[in-house]
Formats: sequence, C-alpha cells, structure tokens
Amino acid sequence: MTQAVNNVADAIRSTKVEDSHPELYGAIMFMPRFTDEALLAPYGHLLDNKAQGTAFVNMNDAHRVLWLRTFLANVTPSVLSMHLTLTFHDHNHH
Repeated sequence: MTQAVNNVADAIRSTKVEDSHPELYGAIMFMPRFTDEALLAPYGHLLDNKAQGTAFVNMNDAHRVLWLRTFLANVTPSVLSMHLTLTFHDHNHH
C-alpha cells in the first residue's frame, strides 16, 4: 500500500511541481499522526490552490495539524469512498 501511495504522490508532484511551493510536499506528507493515505487528498487540494499551499507551508506545526483535521473532517464522502475502494483493492491484490 505504501508503494501505491508513493506512486500517486510522485505522479501528483510530477504534474504540478512547477505550480506549487517547493516545500509543500515535505510540509504535508511528513506530518506526524496522519497516514499517507489521509494526506493525499489535502495535498492534491493544496496543489490546486497555490495560495493555500503557500500558507500551509508557512504555518507552524500546530496550525498545520488544525488545518488538516478541519480539511479531513470536511472531505466529501465521494473522496472517502474512492480512498476506501483503492485501499480495499490494494489489500486484496497482495
């Protein structure tokens, strides 16, 4: 599963890196207390919203955690459903 998450993150970074803050990936994907799977949706959102991505990088860790908790609490059910489907699919093919 970790390899699949890394592949998705690499694909996202390779297509959007020129449009995002250069430290965004490290600022979000290495946040403690969150799984890689949970961080992919907010990472994609921040890639699509450059100003928010820059603001996220400039936040202290406590504010990043607060932002992530708030974002994840408001993720649409379709995003969660897609995540669960991908997770289930990945676990059944190993």
